[in-house]
Amino acid sequence: MNELELYQLDPARRKTTIRSLIRYAMHEKQAIFLGLFLLVLAVGAELTGPYIAKVIIDEHIVAIEKDWVEVKADGAVTYDGRQFAKAQDVSKSQIVRSVSIVQTTNGYFFVPKQVVSGGERKISGNTMTVTRGDNVYTYDNIQKLTQGQVYDFYSKDLKAIGWLSLIYVLLLLAAAGLNWIQQILLQRSAHKIIKRMRLDVFTHLQRLPVRYFDQTPIGKIVSRVTNDTETIRDLYLGVLARVFSGIITMAGILVAMFFLDYRLGLVSLIIIPIVYFWIQLFQKLATKNNFKVRSLVADMNGQLNENIQTMP
Repeated sequence: MNELELYQLDPARRKTTIRSLIRYAMHEKQAIFLGLFLLVLAVGAELTGPYIAKVIIDEHIVAIEKDWVEVKADGAVTYDGRQFAKAQDVSKSQIVRSVSIVQTTNGYFFVPKQVVSGGERKISGNTMTVTRGDNVYTYDNIQKLTQGQVYDFYSKDLKAIGWLSLIYVLLLLAAAGLNWIQQILLQRSAHKIIKRMRLDVFTHLQRLPVRYFDQTPIGKIVSRVTNDTETIRDLYLGVLARVFSGIITMAGILVAMFFLDYRLGLVSLIIIPIVYFWIQLFQKLATKNNFKVRSLVADMNGQLNENIQTMP
């Protein structure tokens, strides 16, 4: 029975291996936990970016076509001697009437009524028709806006777009900085753990009986001390960070989906069992292949060591 079969048939052996890895990690628990915490902050900053982009698009880039109203007091925009503001920014007592700012292939137009959303828009003189399905809506006395007038209606949103874009860039820079710091912390922790592990392995080798070295090729022993411990370093440094980052990212995306639309969040839950079964399949195949690779590397090092030793 080979080493892989022993590992798969002996649950206690797997638990012992996991406990040993955790015990070594606990020597650097402060740095590891700090690195993982910084990783959470970095993932949070990265996930906030798409939400800011949503706000920029939904609330500002297309905001010029949101509900506009003429107001009695001073508004955000002065046009044709009257004051206008977005309906959401004023109380109902200040509203004189609803108006619209619409965009067509011919430019931007001021419409003295509230225009239905969607549909196909056509301009003929100072009249606009909107065709939506079987319904046709007509709006008279429309006025084309100049670039300066469009800017007046859009200036508040442009400032907001600029500030939100700056926040987006700062979040990306913060995420990059946090990722860099957590990589340094995890790398230092992984190197210290592997140093401690190699010293323990070397100390254990000094206590083994001579017959063990007679029966085991020196190259395999060297491979265990160097190559296998290096693989464990990759576990602490790469796998731990990637798995933790993946879990936090998926959880954040699911929360964001439920926040935006609970129906979208419920549909996205379908991927969880798919990911679970894929992880189980990958673990099964990866375990088998990893044992095979480690065994082949040990055999190769053993053969190489014997060949070099016989050269004199």
